Amino acid sequence: MIAFNSVKEHSKLLWTEQVSNDLIIKRNKRQTRDCDATQQVIFADATASLLFWWNPPASIIAGAAASLLVREDQIQNYDGGCATN
Repeated sequence: MIAFNSVKEHSKLLWTEQVSNDLIIKRNKRQTRDCDATQQVIFADATASLLFWWNPPASIIAGAAASLLVREDQIQNYDGGCATN
């Protein structure tokens, strides 16, 4: 649980402050209270990292790949907002 929370916090920092403007997550007007694009990306990052907890290098790569795939899907299919499917 400590590892999951650590990845979650660092992922939140990355996706809200440190990525390029093309990928940064900002709240949009159409976003509903029930859905948060940032949380989807962070959850994907932390969950993929947790699946490979036994192999730290693979864990980092899996987390990065999962969060990037989710973010790209949000941008291409949901105007940068929350993926609803």
